[in-house]
Amino acid sequence: DLYVDGLDYFAFPARKLVYDACRARRIPITFAVPLGMGAAVLNFLPDGPSFDDYFCLDGHPEHEWPARFLVGLAPALLHRGYLAYPEIVDFATQRVPSTGLACQLCAGMAGTEALKILLGRGKVRAVPRSTQFDAYTGTLKHVVRRGGNRHPLNRLAIAYVNWRLARAAR
Repeated sequence: DLYVDGLDYFAFPARKLVYDACRARRIPITFAVPLGMGAAVLNFLPDGPSFDDYFCLDGHPEHEWPARFLVGLAPALLHRGYLAYPEIVDFATQRVPSTGLACQLCAGMAGTEALKILLGRGKVRAVPRSTQFDAYTGTLKHVVRRGGNRHPLNRLAIAYVNWRLARAAR
């Protein structure tokens, strides 16, 4: 009835296969990811954009996929201002930090979305809409980016993430 994505951040080929299989069977997907001291949640509904349509990974080198995925998940990048050690983020070695607090927020956010989808109650924000909550800053953002990572603001955010990571690696 519903797929709750609990795959590792870097499991792109597996995630694409699972999302395509769910889409073919018209199974909705909810996905939450820990980010800093917060979380972002996305819902993929059968009639909405696909994983490929939203994240736009195909046609880009695989080493760019983690940054593209991050921006698609959380275009507001609410956690960017307080990351004490940005050099700890290392997409090349598949190392990204998360806190227990963020994982708990993910569970709550994904559980709530699952409940709304399964019971058909409440407003379900589906891609191209994303929701990010950051407990550290106390900020909740609902972002709509039609075209996903094709959107000009997402493309700018991808460039920013790549620049910031390259600077931290020096």
